[in-house]
Amino acid sequence: MNTYLFTHETKVEARLEEVWSFFFTAENLVKITDFPTITLHSNPLTSEGNTIQMKIGFGPIKANWHS
Repeated sequence: MNTYLFTHETKVEARLEEVWSFFFTAENLVKITDFPTITLHSNPLTSEGNTIQMKIGFGPIKANWHS
């Protein structure tokens, strides 16, 4: 099985506390992402030790994403 790494950086002009309160749950990532489509398959809380399992879709192409 091949593993690929995709890296993207976005700068947000806000205090860390404000940003963290939004991204505390991956459900908000799904809400703000139009493309690719994201479907959550596990506990969405971004907490230590939790692996968030998602499926991302680019049309007919789907990939598992673990964060």
